[in-house]
Parts: sequence; structure tokens; C-alpha cells
Amino acid sequence: MAAGRPRATVLLCATTEELVVEVTVSGITPEFALPDAVNVLDNEHPDINGHGVQLYVVTESDAGAWMFVPERDRPTARVRPLQGWGALEVRRAGWRRTQNGYQLRAVIELPSGAGVPDYPIALDVLINETVPGRQRRRGQLVLSGANGEFVYLRGDRHDRARLVPLVLQD
Repeated sequence: MAAGRPRATVLLCATTEELVVEVTVSGITPEFALPDAVNVLDNEHPDINGHGVQLYVVTESDAGAWMFVPERDRPTARVRPLQGWGALEVRRAGWRRTQNGYQLRAVIELPSGAGVPDYPIALDVLINETVPGRQRRRGQLVLSGANGEFVYLRGDRHDRARLVPLVLQD
């Protein structure tokens, strides 16, 4: 029970031009890494050690992956593209506090032609979790799971084979 009971709900919707991903994290006290944070404890990017969302998307013709960190006193989220995933663009990213956590909303530009019925994509969402006073993250919630693994803490490196296959329909 020491880790508490963080939970997350992921909602997806799509138009012919955009994929909207909304992540609601509850059961936590949000602690976001500052933009100028320095990570002296290991070789991970400093934003990995606070609350935040990693989003991985693969379409038929492109891909993209990003780290989203809510800005403490603004309704926007910092967006850091993750290397080696592709050229999909984030159109907007924002957030708001909730009663016991936060909600992040990211809008991703889809490739031309993605809005046709039965458009396949693959996606995964990882939520970094920590507690006040801790210098490193405590864990990650992983949408695709971590079957057979004792622990899953891979920073912002993720295996494409883990992504959840989905079909966008109109």
C-alpha cells in the first residue's frame, strides 16, 4: 500500500485530421518537473522524474512519440518529442487540475487520408508517477501492461511491439 493507488483513464477520439488523447490521472498529488530541472541521479531526462504522460502513436505512414509535462502555473503542457519515432506533430497540449490529480489533453495531427473508416493505428500511454518530496519517479502506469515483468521503468524508451493496435472508425 505504500505506493498508494494511482489510476488513469485514457479516452481517445479522432477526426479526419486529428487524434485526441485525454488522460485523467487520479489518486495522486501532482508533482511536475520544472523546465530547468537537472537530473543528477541518472542518465534520464529530468522531466521523467515528475508526473507526466508519455504518448506513442504509430499510423500506417508515420509515427510519433512525446513526453508531456504540465506547466505548473499555466494551462499548457511542455512537449518533448522522443527521438527515433517519426514526424507526427502535436497540434496542442493542455492540462487542468482535478480534485485528486490532473487531466492532460493532447491533439495529434494525423497523416492525410487517416480519416477513412477502418484506419489502423497503434498506441501506448505511460504515466510517470511520483510523490511530494521524492527526487525520482516512483513508478509508471502502462496502458499496454507489463505482463510477466516484475517492474517496468524504462524512462522514455519504449518498444514499438508493446503498442496496442486499434482501428479508428467514423
